[in-house]
Amino acid sequence: MIRITSSTSFIKEVKKFHINEQQLVEQAIIAIATSPSAGRAKIDDLTGIYVYKFRAVGRTLLTAYAFLSEEWIQLLKVGSHENFYRDLKRGK
Repeated sequence: MIRITSSTSFIKEVKKFHINEQQLVEQAIIAIATSPSAGRAKIDDLTGIYVYKFRAVGRTLLTAYAFLSEEWIQLLKVGSHENFYRDLKRGK
């Protein structure tokens, strides 16, 4: 079973969402835990980071995560596509 931890910035971003969006984020986390290869692997500056896309209330949200080990995944960031990758690069 995959264990999941989240960064403090991930938690802060999720708290800003509405309740129904938070529930969709939880479903996305379950999907990632069930199938860790569900996200797409990034290259170049973001090597080692995976991004899982899902629909939430008329918009697409992205969740970035990285493998800490074979058993642990860390959730890094969640948000809309606007400035997502730029902010993810700065946080890395």
